[in-house]
Amino acid sequence: MSQPVAPPQLPPLIARPGSCRNAARAGAEFPRHSSEQAGARYAHAEASTPTAYRQASPATSGWVGHVVLVRPRSDPGPDQRRLVRHFGPRVGEAGGGGMASVLASYAELDLTRYRLRFTTTASLHTRFKSAEFLPAAVGSLLYAAVQRAPRPVVHVHLSSGGSLVREGSLVRMGRGLGLPTVATMHASQLEHEVREAPRRLRHVLASAHIVHALGPASAGLIKNVLGDRTKVVVLPNCVTVPATASAAGNRMPQVLFAGEVSARKGADVLLEAWPRIRAAVPEATLLILGKQRGVSVPQLEGVSWVGGVARERVLAELDSCRVAVLPTRAEVQPMFILEAMAAGRPVVTTPVAEIPGMLGDGGELVTPGDASALADAIMMFLKEPTRATAIGAAGRERVQRIFSTTRLAHDLEQLYDLAVLRAARTTPRARRVRRLGDV
Repeated sequence: MSQPVAPPQLPPLIARPGSCRNAARAGAEFPRHSSEQAGARYAHAEASTPTAYRQASPATSGWVGHVVLVRPRSDPGPDQRRLVRHFGPRVGEAGGGGMASVLASYAELDLTRYRLRFTTTASLHTRFKSAEFLPAAVGSLLYAAVQRAPRPVVHVHLSSGGSLVREGSLVRMGRGLGLPTVATMHASQLEHEVREAPRRLRHVLASAHIVHALGPASAGLIKNVLGDRTKVVVLPNCVTVPATASAAGNRMPQVLFAGEVSARKGADVLLEAWPRIRAAVPEATLLILGKQRGVSVPQLEGVSWVGGVARERVLAELDSCRVAVLPTRAEVQPMFILEAMAAGRPVVTTPVAEIPGMLGDGGELVTPGDASALADAIMMFLKEPTRATAIGAAGRERVQRIFSTTRLAHDLEQLYDLAVLRAARTTPRARRVRRLGDV
């Protein structure tokens, strides 16, 4: 019997969810702990190439074990890559929210061993929003189940409320068909779901081979519901970073808000703060992009409301503004903040969920609902263009280092490797660890 091969040094996927919230609030990076830090032991598994190793987790550490894979020496050609079928809202849909933007970023990823396809399960621009898409989604799953090896990976994107029923049924169906299944939680109301409907959440997420959380705070909430029954992997959202970015201080004193015009997004707080901002900086303007949902935009000097727009319009307006603002009350990891940072714009936002860990030194945090503090932070960047440029550049560097599509592509392939291997170990047709291409 050949000697076990030493485990490879790959960037680990799993963060320790229970103790990361304070670090995130302090602006720390998303933790990516090494196997040495976890005190892990590698056990050799009987498998052919690629060889599989299971990382054993100390019983008292609270760490989630994961699998590291030694991949074949040569990567497959474009036509031989394993298919990953994503289920979620229409990719890049105008006014479709953060999930649509996330999927648009995924569509831009350049993966080596996987190819991505997208199946729409909901749209804001249809009469019934989601019902008409479900037959096609179910058909995609059934077709995937009868495909020859390598069998596709199912990646379902979930929000709260009805999404846990609609897309949640696809998670359970994918698992029932024996397909490697990943569930990503995008729910801005995740804390509410954990508190009010933990059984429904557990019923859906426990069916996935891998639950993908966008940050340590979300992972901690999910682990409180699931315990150790399902692997929870922390990977942040990603964004394409433009090759160049203009200096924020060289732009006119325009403030940009993009997102649904609602109390959840803090649009009411921004509108309350605006008269004071306009009085202090008479040439300042405010552009609001997004559909009105519970908050109407009044006639105020310097304020323009456009409505729901495509992602391309948001990116174009970011290049024209000096500061981006999102005074949200409930979020997970808003794409608008990442897009603003990638464009080199300082961001004024709130310390909600994963936002502090995203923002770092790329902007200012204010208390949710505090119109006075919001006005002060926005006026600082409008009155000090040099500071706006410096803070914007710091945010852009942070996105390039942590949240770029290049970095996520590497980590996402490891996540899919893990899902495939766990499916091989837990489905009846795989009593032993097999070559990944045969699963």
